[in-house]
Amino acid sequence: MANKKKTYKPDYFASKCGEHETFGIIYDSLLTDERFRKLSVTARYIYCCCRNQIMSNRSKRMLYQHGKKHNRTYSDNTFVFPARDQVEYGFPDRSNFAKYMNELKDAGFIDKLEDNKARMKPNVYRFSERWKNKIRDENLPQNNE
Repeated sequence: MANKKKTYKPDYFASKCGEHETFGIIYDSLLTDERFRKLSVTARYIYCCCRNQIMSNRSKRMLYQHGKKHNRTYSDNTFVFPARDQVEYGFPDRSNFAKYMNELKDAGFIDKLEDNKARMKPNVYRFSERWKNKIRDENLPQNNE
């Protein structure tokens, strides 16, 4: 008898409406990592929103249309975070949002691929593994020659 493949069932108790909606996955190893814990609480919350945003159909559609217009293709870990979604997640002040996105960028959690401020379009971001490399680099012995 063949093994029956288990399907993932979302936790609808964590959802307001009890129906299928967009969700993001965050691993325990990230949440417990020292670099992530050193981020401000707001930057950590924005990172969680970004993980959700990457799975959003609206974000995927916007990124696809932007890429099609400018003859670009984007990887699966690329996302946009338009102002409308920022307000929906509780960030009405876009200058503060940019400050925390820069904090995530400087810490190596995301990269800004395109700064589209001049075009009045959302910026294009990508999740990064630089934060892992920074930890590795810090643990290497320093040569003071």
